Amino acid sequence: MYKPDMEPEELFETISQALLSSIDCDCLSGWGGYVLIVYLALRVFCSVANG
Repeated sequence: MYKPDMEPEELFETISQALLSSIDCDCLSGWGGYVLIVYLALRVFCSVANG
């Protein structure tokens, strides 16, 4: 669940789980999703793909 002032890794995990659980219902729901979070000040680059 989202909360203010989350760390980049926490935010990435929250967004990834929400996205993947929303499309993981059946084979017609979609091919997957991409999450890309870029924090330039911290140099944290995260990505996830499903499908």
